[in-house]
Amino acid sequence: MQHSNEALRFERLRAQDGQPMLPPPNLRSLAGGGGLDPNQRGQAEAMWQSALAETASAPSFSAEERLFWTTFMLANHHAEQGRREVSAALLEQAQPRLTQPRFSQVVAGMFARSLAAQGNLDRARQVLAHLDPQSDDLQVDTNYRFSTAYVALLAGDAQTALTALGNAIDDVPISDAYDRVCGLYRAHAYEALGNVEAAVQQLQQLAPTPAEIGQLESMVRMTPQIPLVAVSLPRAKVAVTRLQQETITTGSKLNVGRMVGSMFLVVPLVLGGAFLSETFVPAELQPIFIGALVVLTTGFSLVMVFGTLFKGAARRKALLSQGVDGSAKLMVVEQTGTRVNDQPMLQLRMMVEVPGGSPYSVLHREVVPQIRLAQLQPGIHLPVKVDPRDPRNMAIAWG
Repeated sequence: MQHSNEALRFERLRAQDGQPMLPPPNLRSLAGGGGLDPNQRGQAEAMWQSALAETASAPSFSAEERLFWTTFMLANHHAEQGRREVSAALLEQAQPRLTQPRFSQVVAGMFARSLAAQGNLDRARQVLAHLDPQSDDLQVDTNYRFSTAYVALLAGDAQTALTALGNAIDDVPISDAYDRVCGLYRAHAYEALGNVEAAVQQLQQLAPTPAEIGQLESMVRMTPQIPLVAVSLPRAKVAVTRLQQETITTGSKLNVGRMVGSMFLVVPLVLGGAFLSETFVPAELQPIFIGALVVLTTGFSLVMVFGTLFKGAARRKALLSQGVDGSAKLMVVEQTGTRVNDQPMLQLRMMVEVPGGSPYSVLHREVVPQIRLAQLQPGIHLPVKVDPRDPRNMAIAWG
């Protein structure tokens, strides 16, 4: 029963993903570039002092909200500037005045991380002990996991960090804003435990392109307190760069461009026909001419759309019956924004292997049935069918 309750809690947490914490409208003028606008620091400090006094004399949600957000922005600003003592002092003053669980827990986590970064690990652990490890609020739960992992890694306790963050991406719910940094910490925990190969795999899933690897390198430079992924990140960079250069782009067996183009063909044809009819068609026959043109062009577009669908389905059926069996390890799932029959077309980055051949990287687009979406998690292996004459011709054998 306990396992079932934990699974239900994780489902509730995952349902909150994609809903980031944002400052209220009256404080958004203080923000800029993802943090505090340096030009607004004076105003932020004045608002912080006012909110701190108000929570002491006349507590209210509005005052707590202002105190939380000004503390959050100012503390991060000072930490980024290397003034961690100032950051810790702000957090220590504000935290006792915050009674809302989300505000109090997030600030306490920040305070624990600030103490740990200054080398005060014992006190950081004391603060962590007051965090809720079973919250149903995704932001609070992520704060607990992220803070626990950060303090543990600074203390050299990689196993505690891995337990907090899960063994793989999506093992535990993590807020979108912290996905990447938590993934970086998870990879570092594997490296610290001696499993460099697992660390490299984690980094490849986290950053499947050279540009994204570059973002991880920037994050590493921003965390000088921990020599993050010193061995695994360079290896992951080499592997990602090689795979990017050798990636094969496969198809979905559907010419979406032709389908969309044929649908949009109706408007210019009708407009062009209407223009010509004014010159060459008698006035009394123009309505009949334009009506016939609309019917013909619409019929032509429908024939093109359904013809493309049927042709794609036939090609897929032939591939599934005649193709070579293979296995594809899913690395990354990306949305394309296209839907066919109300089913999403996804872009899947995978490592494909067929008998007698070496693994190769593919970028594959395929319309995925709704009932299969939950199955598409990075790290799983999918059965595929591959054309032995052309590896770009591939389909997932959903079964």
